[in-house]
Amino acid sequence: MIIKILIFSLMLNSECVMATKNIPFNKEITIDLIENTTYYYKFLGRKAKRFINKGECITETVLYEKYDVRVGENLKAYLKFGNIKIGLKVISLNNTKIGNRIRVFNKDSGKVFEGVLNENREVEININ
Repeated sequence: MIIKILIFSLMLNSECVMATKNIPFNKEITIDLIENTTYYYKFLGRKAKRFINKGECITETVLYEKYDVRVGENLKAYLKFGNIKIGLKVISLNNTKIGNRIRVFNKDSGKVFEGVLNENREVEININ
């Protein structure tokens, strides 16, 4: 009984929302699946790491991190040679967030490039 009270008090102190429905593994969290509370916006768009029961307190530990780009997404990239800019179509090879490094594959050339994902979801590749 004491352990249950301790766990409940820890849940109250952490940022969590209640599941309004059963949430299967790898399901994206939408507003209809969780209570509309102060912290709900932190959970939207993330995916469940495991099955979550209706009424269960959802914390960030049971959800995958939210990325701006996921593996396999089609993107635009720009190769920069000084003042020259060349555009290409590429496929992402890793999950990443805006401002972080990303590896991409160009089908036409068969080459892998590394660059930075900008706020327009485009990859900037500097070739020096």
